Amino acid sequence: MSDQKRLRLRTLIEEKCIRVGNFTLNSGEKSNYYYDIKSILSDGEALNLVGDIILEELSKFDPSPKSIGGLEVGAVPLVSAVTMRSYNVWTEGIKGFFVRKEVKTHGTQKKIEGNLEAPVVILDDVVTMGNSVKQAIEAVNAENLNVAGVISVIDREHPESLLQQYKTKYMPLFTHSDFKEFIKRKQQDARIHPV
Repeated sequence: MSDQKRLRLRTLIEEKCIRVGNFTLNSGEKSNYYYDIKSILSDGEALNLVGDIILEELSKFDPSPKSIGGLEVGAVPLVSAVTMRSYNVWTEGIKGFFVRKEVKTHGTQKKIEGNLEAPVVILDDVVTMGNSVKQAIEAVNAENLNVAGVISVIDREHPESLLQQYKTKYMPLFTHSDFKEFIKRKQQDARIHPV
């Protein structure tokens, strides 16, 4: 069943998330393709698939993670999907949290919102350089907790990814290599049939 879910999620990503053109990435680099994963993270089917697939990846950790989270905004729908799905699968479920980019000046003024308990796994939608993951890891470390691993939906396979400096398990659901041929075809079509 898992292979079918991955195949379906891959199809949704190809149909709805891959853009070609001229883009500036979060890292500041220019790219002629873009993974717009947030465009499907408000889709019920995609969220269920992502929740189930990430939950399966989390089951490979020993000991099992107690909480998952990441930097706002990219990690928020992922955390919601997984924590909801975990409630039906794991006895206690998995707790969720997110890391604020900036602490609010009102309310509790916390950097981390939600439930943080070790072992911790960081989630992110797309990893290029890993800046968002780095910020989340540093926030968790500041709470005197270590990060057991990182899961992303897509890894752009950047040669200078910051994740290489962390001694933690990294499990992307997909890599750029999975979509390279699709992107090439889409770019060729865009040249032949400009929009």
